[in-house]
Amino acid sequence: MSEPKNPKLAKLSSMTTGIIVSGAALILLISLGILMPRFLEIQHLKETAVRKTITLEHQKTLFPVYASANKITELEFKTQLPIVERKPLDREKIPSLTDTFKQLAIRHDMTFSGNILDIATLNALTDHISIELSLTGDLFHFRNYLISLIELEFFNSIEGIKILADQQKIKQFTTKIMIDIDKK
Repeated sequence: MSEPKNPKLAKLSSMTTGIIVSGAALILLISLGILMPRFLEIQHLKETAVRKTITLEHQKTLFPVYASANKITELEFKTQLPIVERKPLDREKIPSLTDTFKQLAIRHDMTFSGNILDIATLNALTDHISIELSLTGDLFHFRNYLISLIELEFFNSIEGIKILADQQKIKQFTTKIMIDIDKK
């Protein structure tokens, strides 16, 4: 028979070997019992950090929208439209309407682009004329401009509004209004 290379190992009984293996397994289980919850906690913290980072990125992108909305809520709005006693405009004053519309635009931080008088509505039998106004500016300034139009004593009605925005987000407004005139 051949002799074992390490005589000490040969003397270990199977019971001793079982105790050593059981001890190593017990140490391994205890280590896993301590390390596994820590590992899971670290994973949870990583996931939380990622979620918070994503939330922060969303908030960074949405903050300008929130700030704009918050600014809008701070604006004061008149609760009622003005009620003005209506009287028709003299036909001789029709050429001065352009200046009136320009002054209103300047007062409301708008750029007045022009107006087009509908010649078909201008005859001796009619008591109103149609005018198309073109402006450039901000939507809230345009709103205030429309309120000022309504305050004019010869204003009759708004027939239509068209809003266009170009690539620089400049808004162009076109509105068609009716004006009461004398039937001379």
